[in-house]
Amino acid sequence: MIDLMYRQEADGSITQNAKGLIKINEDMSVKSIKPAYYTLQNIASVFDNTLNPIAGYDYTTSETSRLLHTTAYEKTGTGKQVIATWFKDDTPTNSTVTSPITYTVSKGNFDNPVYVDLRTGDVYNIRKWEKNGDSYTFYYIPVYDSAVLIADASAFEIDYIEDSVSALNVTDENGNTITALDTISSVVGSANIKIEDNEDVYMHIALYGDNNTLISVSSAKNDGDFISAKLILDDNSRRAKTIKAFIWHKDSMIPMLKQIVSINIK
Repeated sequence: MIDLMYRQEADGSITQNAKGLIKINEDMSVKSIKPAYYTLQNIASVFDNTLNPIAGYDYTTSETSRLLHTTAYEKTGTGKQVIATWFKDDTPTNSTVTSPITYTVSKGNFDNPVYVDLRTGDVYNIRKWEKNGDSYTFYYIPVYDSAVLIADASAFEIDYIEDSVSALNVTDENGNTITALDTISSVVGSANIKIEDNEDVYMHIALYGDNNTLISVSSAKNDGDFISAKLILDDNSRRAKTIKAFIWHKDSMIPMLKQIVSINIK
């Protein structure tokens, strides 16, 4: 669980065994929690004795140049499925760059498919998917060398945010208020989004380009009565197409992002 320190008898030097989930100082005190600690929490929150491996799971992908590891599971009682996948053909790196992969399964069982990044715990609705009988196709699934899931949302517990959003305030560079789904004629300026203060909620706003490609993101700050996030838009953001804001529950081990606003940019 925690790193180990060994003091060498010969010269008194200290050797660290850094395989633990918690980083320590030379005096054995805790220095920091490693990202793998939270990843293990995410894995443990999903994979329990109610998920059973499916032998010989039949699937195809659009990937032709890299090797994928893919396993599937079904939920006891409902038969709803969870697919785990990642690139297995190279030594893992610290890169989080993903490749969009299309998956087709011949005997699936999904009602509400979501995408889960087990490294971060983030959960997203899968925007484009199709069902044809027992066959399911999931498009543009972001895959990298860390495990991600294609899962029916009922297969594990997710904290959905149902808080009502009020005091929504988005302004252009001239300070004019813009409501959700209005258009911004110029990218130059800033977007400000506020919701009523809620100590249980996080919020961020993000700028997206073509094909929903993330350009930049800004986390929210608590300024008293409101949680607010400000995204600065400049001439370098000309390729931006959409501004979106999301909220999620702080205590969610696997947070379900709830989109609260989407604004198109001309």
